[in-house]
Amino acid sequence: LASGRSYHTVHNPPIKDGFDDVTSEALIQREDDNPEVIKKRLSVYYDETEPLLEFYKNKNLKFIEIDASKSVDEVANSIRHSISSWTALS
Repeated sequence: LASGRSYHTVHNPPIKDGFDDVTSEALIQREDDNPEVIKKRLSVYYDETEPLLEFYKNKNLKFIEIDASKSVDEVANSIRHSISSWTALS
């Protein structure tokens, strides 16, 4: 039975490479986590999603942008701050 824990090679690596920190079970890499699939996802983003962002920004609607390249805590705090600022204005 899989532990459900997730690891990241840079941002959250396991203590022992290739093994779960708690159960010591061997870790697996998802089939969709490879360069070809990621290139396809990025292509779809640039072709289909990014144009929508510009479309809605230009509609003068409330639009909140979060920089997700920061740490998990910083992103979570940005989201919380944006939500509380937005709800205070509503």
